[in-house]
This record gives sequence, structure tokens and C-alpha cells, in this order.
Amino acid sequence: MSFPLSRPARNFVLAVLALIFFSLSDCKGMGSETQTQPSTEMFFTETPAPPVTPEKLPNLKIGTLQILDQKSYECNEKGKVEVLVSVEIVNDGDAEAGFFHVNLNEEREELIPGLCKDERVVLEISTTTTRFQVMVDHQHEVAELEEGDNFGEVEIPQSLEEACSTAPDMVPVSDEHLLPHYPENVEIRILQIRMFSEIQGWAIGDQEDGLEHVLYTRDGGQTWHDVSPPEGIMNIESPFLKATAFFLDLENAWVTYQSDSHGQHGVVWRTQNAGHTWEQSTFLIETIKDSAISWAKLEFVDDKHGWLLIDHCFGGSTYETELFQTKDGGITWLQIQNDQANRWIEGSIAGIDFIDSENGMISSTNFAARKLYTYFTRNGGKTWNRYELSSPDTNSDLFNLLPCGIGSPVLLSAAEGLLNIFCYNDDGITASYLYGTLDAGYTWKAYPLPDAFRGVSNEVVKEDLIYLLGTFLPDTSGDTPVETSRLYESKDRGKSWNRLTTVHWYGRIHFIDENMGWAITRPDFGGLLFSTSDGGLTWERVHPKIATADGSETHGG
Repeated sequence: MSFPLSRPARNFVLAVLALIFFSLSDCKGMGSETQTQPSTEMFFTETPAPPVTPEKLPNLKIGTLQILDQKSYECNEKGKVEVLVSVEIVNDGDAEAGFFHVNLNEEREELIPGLCKDERVVLEISTTTTRFQVMVDHQHEVAELEEGDNFGEVEIPQSLEEACSTAPDMVPVSDEHLLPHYPENVEIRILQIRMFSEIQGWAIGDQEDGLEHVLYTRDGGQTWHDVSPPEGIMNIESPFLKATAFFLDLENAWVTYQSDSHGQHGVVWRTQNAGHTWEQSTFLIETIKDSAISWAKLEFVDDKHGWLLIDHCFGGSTYETELFQTKDGGITWLQIQNDQANRWIEGSIAGIDFIDSENGMISSTNFAARKLYTYFTRNGGKTWNRYELSSPDTNSDLFNLLPCGIGSPVLLSAAEGLLNIFCYNDDGITASYLYGTLDAGYTWKAYPLPDAFRGVSNEVVKEDLIYLLGTFLPDTSGDTPVETSRLYESKDRGKSWNRLTTVHWYGRIHFIDENMGWAITRPDFGGLLFSTSDGGLTWERVHPKIATADGSETHGG
């Protein structure tokens, strides 16, 4: 049964799940013996008095009192955990109960207009208290068979409380230990680039000193402004800060740092004004620790909904993964997946991509077992469907013959996705494919890439236009290795390819349309930056450096 409830602030009653199927007048006869109409003869017969029986009374009790789906908790603006509590109230007595009140944690009372025999009502209440208490009929408005089962309480687990709190033992970092901004006109190395126009965009860069900076350009990558957040350097003698960033548009960006290769990430920084100021998130409560190395991936679909994926390697082929989610633009982060609590990922993560706040995809490789996996979610990451990829139909034993790796996924819609597969061994035998799905990972179709590449980098520019840079094993016959790569384009989503040019470098490519693109070579090949304005036919070397200060690189608070 159900009844209308007021909907006050979020900390109180959200919804009533059960439905009223009968009004109080309909309770008559429910659960009791069937009443029959007496015959005419009975009116002329003396009827004996009914036997004396105890009075039939209702009995109200709390059926269940529990926290709903502990992965769905939220953090409010004060850093308090906010969970959804379910209260089931049952009448298991012998008669209907009239109206009564329910006291919810001494914060609010709700009037229940009545419960028929054997009926129940379920309330869902959002609360931030550490211990939630419920008292049914605390005003004693209903005479009951028993009065001792009207009280119940549930405690919020300490792990959830910690998930929304800042780290109590964080040591403040002095100003002289903050990541310093680069001085003017110094040369830098670009490690990651994300452009939004021919002249404006973001990057992560360094000077090969272990400290990675957030950069912003207004001239196509020739000069850059250091707009890094005030991240603390924990080890001054051996400084190290590795940045993981996501750039949503020209204004909104997020970045998190590691202070060493296997350290914790601490916080996530957010800017909403192109790096002029930064805001720090609550402390990330990572539960997987002491790994040999770890790395992170950030993903956002708008200025509110985002995910932080942290992959931990413990040596060999042993990996553990945890996934955090934010719904408030990165101010608070909630852990929604953890391999130590629930084994949800096999092997090492290649990448993550979301198309909206609900639909996402992950890819991973289990190198020891020679298995490739994709994972799809339809509820923002709370649950995932895992699919093991099969070898291409034209090379059905490929995954058994060669070690293979999987690329980062690209979602085109909730059901359509693309990713690269590349296989090779020390003898130079290679094979590479573009896999596509139209049904959220249930089935995949493999399209051979135009060459047997050792590695690939591609960019889906729009629905059907894909650029692909594939590289071969380096030529090591000379004094220095010579890298050879070929650039292709596909205008039919990978079914056919057109070769554009050959270059003697390899790295990640990034296009914003069919003409403008950039490429960053691998760090072991110099970390060079190139740009093209003719769709990849020709490339020009860019020598990035820090721009003259104009006030845009002020640290935020």
C-alpha cells in the first residue's frame, strides 16, 4: 500500500515504494474466514451464542531496516556521507491497523493512514546520520498484540563515512614546495595534447625532470601558458609528479597527480575558467595500496559526471582496479568498484570511455591468459557486463598463436563501439585489426587494418571519419633506431583505408576536423610535437615553449 508523503529536503523521505491496493474499508474480511449469508431456515431457529474468543488486534513491526546499495551513496557539500535507508513496516496481526505515526531518527514524523492485515509499506529515506533509528507508532495510537518490536536502528559503515571525509592526517604543504610555474620562453616537451580549435587547447608537458605541468595554448601550440594547479611536491630531493588529466572544453578541466610511480593520487583538481583558478576535491580514499606501479585514467561526459579509474600492478600479470565516480563536477568522489571487494576486471586496463552519464565501456588485457575483454555499463559504472573477445573469423587461432593487446575503446553511441587489436612477437610477426560492435559488446566484427602494425594510434573525428597512424618494428641496423609509420584515413568507419603519407616517427595523433591535426612522438623518440593543416598529407615540426606571462597563469585557491 502507499499514500501521499510530503517531499521536503533531501535528507528526509524521498519516496514510498509500496502501493495501496485497498482502502481501509476494503480491509474487512482480508485474511479472515469467508462470511456466508444465512439461509431462511436459520431465522426460525434458535442460534447458540458464539464462543468467547480473544479480541483480534493488529501487530505493527519493522520487517526490514537496511541501507540500500552501498555503492550508491553520495557526499553532500559538507563532506558528509548521504545514504538511502529502506524501512519496511508490516502488520502481521489479526486485524487492520488505523492511522499511526512513524518517527524517523527524531528528525521527522510521517503519518501512515492505516495498514490492512498482512500488508506492508516500504519507505525510502535519505540520511546523513551515522546511526539511523525508526520508531513505529511511538504515540501508541494503535492497540497491538505486541509492543516490543516497533523499534529498529541501522549504523552507517565507517568505510562509507571515511569515503566522504578529507584525510585527517594530511600534512599541509608549504608554498615553497608547491609545483612552480615555468619561467617565460623556456622550451618544454608536450606529453599529451587536446585541442578544441586551430589555435586553442590544453596539454600536459614537462622538461624531462619528472614534474608534469598543465598547459594552455592560444596560438596552435607554438607557445604555452603554465596554468598548473598548486599541487604539492612531497619529495623535494627527488621530485616526481605524474599528471592524469581530462579536458572537457576550453574552460573545464580536471587533473590528478601521483607523487611517485606507486603512490596514492590524493585529490582531483578542477578548473572552470581555463586554469585561472583551481578547486580541490575531497581526499580520495583508495583501498588498494602497496602496488609496484599504478596509473590513472579520467573521464567526463559533462561538467558534472565523471569517473576516475586507477589500475594497480603488483608485478607479473597481477592487477587490481578501483573505480571512483563524481556527480558534482569532481568535488567529491565515491568508490563504486574495487577488485579487492569484488573482482570485476581481468588483467590490465587499456582505457575507459563514456558516451553519457549512464553508458560506458572499458577494455583490458590478461597477458598471462592471452585473453582480451570489454566491459559495458548502463548504470554509470555500478555494474558491468564482461565480454571476452574472440579471434577474427579469418584468423581464428590468432589469440592462441601470438601475444595480443587491446587498445583504448571509443564509444560512438550507447551500443556502438570501436577498439584496436594488435598482436606481435619477438620475431616481428604482427597482425592488427579494428573491432566494432553495434550491440554494446554482445558481438564484435573484426576489420583488418591496412598493414600489420606493431602499434596503432587512431582518432575518430566524426561518425565515419577515422585517422590511423600505424608503426612497424624499428629498424635497428644503424647507429640509431629508425621508426617508420604510415598514416591512413577511413571514411567508412574502418571498412576501407586510404594511405596518406609515411613518416619516420610514431606517437599519438589528434585531429579536430578533416584538416587540422597534431602528433606527439613517443618520449624515447624525443617527445616531439608536429602539426598538419592538410589532413595529414604534410607535417611541420613545432618547437613548443612557455609564452610571455600575461597574468593568465595565476594559481587558484
